[in-house]
Amino acid sequence: MLIWLDIVQNKKGLSNENFACEVMELFTLGEGHYTESDIKEATRAFTGYRIDGSNQSFKFISQQFDPDPKTFMGQTGNWDSNQIIDIILTNPHCAPFVATRIWRFFAYEDPAPQLVEALASKLRNVHYQIRLFMKQLFASGEFHSAKSRNSQIKSPVQFVVQALRTLPIPIPIPDADAI
Repeated sequence: MLIWLDIVQNKKGLSNENFACEVMELFTLGEGHYTESDIKEATRAFTGYRIDGSNQSFKFISQQFDPDPKTFMGQTGNWDSNQIIDIILTNPHCAPFVATRIWRFFAYEDPAPQLVEALASKLRNVHYQIRLFMKQLFASGEFHSAKSRNSQIKSPVQFVVQALRTLPIPIPIPDADAI
């Protein structure tokens, strides 16, 4: 995500809003639950992040970070990226948005509002620890309901993987030198 959303172009005094915008819009809040000002201020908190090209590892360059005060979602402070994420997680729209996205991926498209709120509550109660949330989701009665059963359309890759796992066929492993 850091590479695709141009985080390397985001440094103090020269910001790129792609990453901050997508974190809120696509992954945590959805459209309409943040302002243009929130994007600009979050962008400043995400300055200084880089990917080391030699080994593709994350690195932080403090000289490129903007340490000045930022006002984000009505709160002012010398926020860094972790604090921005913490503020997003306290937004009342975050847990329902994330829970709905996960539910739609694993169960079915149109969860009822009361199910969304129950899922959001579970997500908040485990402090957004996805592993714990997924255990609860997969153990829930609604996940195993008739509505959930066979509601997902599998991709061709999923069919092939399932067939290879189910049938007693050896999995072809290509020669590493041929690749």
